[in-house]
Amino acid sequence: MMKFKSVIAGAIFVFAQHSTAQNLFTNPSFETGDLTGWTSTPTAAVKASGDSSVPGIIVHPRSGNFAIYTDAPGTISQNVLPIPGQTYVVGFYLAEGANPLTNANPGITIGSQFHNQLVNIPASTTYAPALIRQFYSAPATTTLTNVSFNPHASGATYDDFFFQPYSAPLITSGPVKRLILSGDEVPGHLGSSYLDGDVVPFLNDNGTTVSNVPTSLGRVLLVSDGKQNKPVVVRNDPVPDGNGLMSPGFRLGYNSSGQVAFDATLLNTSGGSTDNFGVYFYNGSTISTIARKGQTLPGGDGTISSVENMSVNNQGKVLFTADLTGGSSANALFLYDGTSLISLARYGQSTPSGN
Repeated sequence: MMKFKSVIAGAIFVFAQHSTAQNLFTNPSFETGDLTGWTSTPTAAVKASGDSSVPGIIVHPRSGNFAIYTDAPGTISQNVLPIPGQTYVVGFYLAEGANPLTNANPGITIGSQFHNQLVNIPASTTYAPALIRQFYSAPATTTLTNVSFNPHASGATYDDFFFQPYSAPLITSGPVKRLILSGDEVPGHLGSSYLDGDVVPFLNDNGTTVSNVPTSLGRVLLVSDGKQNKPVVVRNDPVPDGNGLMSPGFRLGYNSSGQVAFDATLLNTSGGSTDNFGVYFYNGSTISTIARKGQTLPGGDGTISSVENMSVNNQGKVLFTADLTGGSSANALFLYDGTSLISLARYGQSTPSGN
C-alpha cells in the first residue's frame, strides 16, 4: 500500500479501479511490425528488439517488441481529430543506439505549432529512454490535425508515440479530495501507473500539493492544484542543460504559488560521479538549474554533493543548506534569487562580529 512520510489536512489517497486515457494515435508502438497508420518521409524502418543490422544502431524498444529508427533527417506523421478545448500531451520516447547522442534536437509539429527539445544521452548499457513531449490545447473549433515528428537524431530508436488527454478531473466532492490512486495512469505517460510505496506530500496555503510519488516510470515529482495532476519531473526526463537524465529526490521547497525547488540524482551524465547531482527550480512552467555537482560555487571552494533543507518564498527565492566536497568547508548556506546563486555562510567562516 502507499505509505505516507507525513500527514496533511485536506488531502488523502484512496484506491479504485484504474481507467486509461485514450491515445489518439493508431499503432503508436509499432507492434504491427510496420508503419500502419503512419506516413514517413523518407521511409522509416520498423525493427525488432535487439536488431543491429544497421551499423551503429541497436534497436531498444521502450515497450513491446518493435520500435523505429531513421538513418537520415525526415519526419513521421499521422492525422488526429482532437476534442475542441481539450488539453493534450503529445510526444514519444527516444533511446540511443550503440553510440551517444550529442545535441540532438528532436521536434514536434501540431498543425502550425512547433516545439523542439535539446537532448544529450551518453552511451550506456541501460538504454534508458528520454521523454520528448509538449502540451497542446485544441482550439474551440477543430478539424483533422496533422501531427509531425522530426526525430532529428541518427543512430537512435523511437517508440511509444502518444497524443492523449493531459489528465482526468479529480474527485472534489466534500472536504476530501482524491489526488491519485494506486494504478492510475501518470498524465502524459501512456501505459504507466502510480505504484504502492512511500509518498512524500506537502501542502501549501492555496491548497496545492507537491509530492514525490512512486510510479512504474520511477519516482515522479507531482504538483496537484486541486483540479489536475501535473508531473513536473519524471525519472529519465532530460536535464535542462542536456547533460544527463533526472531522477527527482526527496528534498523539496515550495511556496503558495506552486513553485518548487528540488534535488535530483542525475543519470548517464558525461562526468559520471563528478556531475551526477543537482538542485533545480520549477517556476510553474519551466525548470532551471540552481546548482550542480562539479560547478564552481560562489564564496569559496568545493562543490555541492547533497542538500539538507530547502525553502521557497513567494518571490521565488530559494534558501537551502548544502553539503560540500573537495573544499575547505563541509557545508554552506546558499540563496538563489531567481538568477544568481549567492553564498550566505560557510562552515568555519568568521562571523561578522569576529566572535
